[in-house]
Amino acid sequence: MEPAPAATARQHALEHVEPPVPRGKLTPLSPRRYGFQGTWDQEGYDLYHEVRALLSHEVPSGELSLVLQGALRIARASRKHEEARRARAQSRAAAHRRSAGRTAPAA
Repeated sequence: MEPAPAATARQHALEHVEPPVPRGKLTPLSPRRYGFQGTWDQEGYDLYHEVRALLSHEVPSGELSLVLQGALRIARASRKHEEARRARAQSRAAAHRRSAGRTAPAA
C-alpha cells in the first residue's frame, strides 16, 4: 500500500527544509562599545565590499565597523529624505483636494 499523497508531500517538504539562519549578536563590551557578530549571504558580502570601496576616501582602513557605520548613516539620511518627500507630496495632495472642492463665486 502506498502512502497518502499528503503524507508524501509532507515528508518531501521535511527533507528540503533549510536550517534556520543564525540571528546576529550585538553584545555590549564596555561603555559605548559593542561587539557585532552575524552571518551574511553572498549579496551582503558583495554589498559590503562595494560600499567599502565607495567609502574608501572616508574609511581608508576599510575597518568593518566604520564602513557599516558609514553605510548606516547613508541609509538613515536616505530614509529621512524619502519620508520628508512623501510627507510633502501628501500635504500637497491634501491641499489640492481641499481647493478642488471650492469654486469661484458667481458674478
